[in-house]
Amino acid sequence: MFNKLYDEIKRIISASKVFVIIIILLTILLNIKLPYYIESSGKMIDLKTRIDVKDSYNSKGSFNMTYVAQRPGTVLNLIIAKFNKDWDAIKKKDVIYDNETIKDENIRGSILLKQSNNDALTVALSKAHIPYTENNLKIYIIYLDKKSNTDLKVGDEIIEVDGIEIKNHKMIIEHIRSLSKDTIVKFKIKRNNKIKVAEAKTFDYDGNTLIGAMLGTIKDVKTNQQVKFNFKSNEYGPSAGFMTTLQIYNSLVKKDLTNGLKIAGTGTIDSDGNVGNIDGVKYKLKGAINSKADIFFVPAGDNYKEAKKIVEKNNYKIKLVSIKTFDQAINYLTDYSK
Repeated sequence: MFNKLYDEIKRIISASKVFVIIIILLTILLNIKLPYYIESSGKMIDLKTRIDVKDSYNSKGSFNMTYVAQRPGTVLNLIIAKFNKDWDAIKKKDVIYDNETIKDENIRGSILLKQSNNDALTVALSKAHIPYTENNLKIYIIYLDKKSNTDLKVGDEIIEVDGIEIKNHKMIIEHIRSLSKDTIVKFKIKRNNKIKVAEAKTFDYDGNTLIGAMLGTIKDVKTNQQVKFNFKSNEYGPSAGFMTTLQIYNSLVKKDLTNGLKIAGTGTIDSDGNVGNIDGVKYKLKGAINSKADIFFVPAGDNYKEAKKIVEKNNYKIKLVSIKTFDQAINYLTDYSK
């Protein structure tokens, strides 16, 4: 009897070991993150769910933004990426700058989204001949180069530079370029709702005096036409700017530019209505194709060339439209004929 009991205890311990090993392996596969991200195509998002325009005109079709889906580089995800042609393993250093944190990247993305929405709104209002005013301009640090020698941080709002009250970002650029290299520039900033003082040392780059900072601007746009943005906290960056402009404009004018179609696209927008290139076009195109979009707008140049290769190689049934400006897109949709 004692031997049977002993054998049973041994069996339970042995089985438990296997169970514990399995749990440890699953924990490693699911939770331990390696210095990679997994990128793939996301779904389309109807911009009517992100932008509310009061008393807007109805549309039979839709304008949609596309995005890059990003997953953590766990062991399991990396194994899946090895066998899934639509998943790409990207080194962390190629996604996040060496001198930055994920928090820095998120702050920059949030500022760029707000800046993009500002530009989209002003372009759409201008094209629809609806008056507006701009005020309360705020200028932020959105990137600091490795060469920068400063205690400025991403997200700092710049109020003064060397005692000069700042009214636009050009004032900062012109002031710094007027200085010689190795000059200490003093900044009055707002950080975490507190006023602070920071410094930066200038350096020479190709004959220009710089501090190694990139700036972003946010302003209040006032108009009688009520427009509200409802982007989610994990949606950021400027790449939906062009499609956002289309959605707002289509809500303001009588003619339905969707022509009853499911329209997707990508590209930045600036205050003059120019459309700029973006990253991850192949994922955004695939997202549009998976969601059965009829048209995909893509910035002219490298983005269009890459998208065209993918469409032709796979014989995708989607109309690819290259655009440089918002006006080109409006003209294309106005003249569109099935």
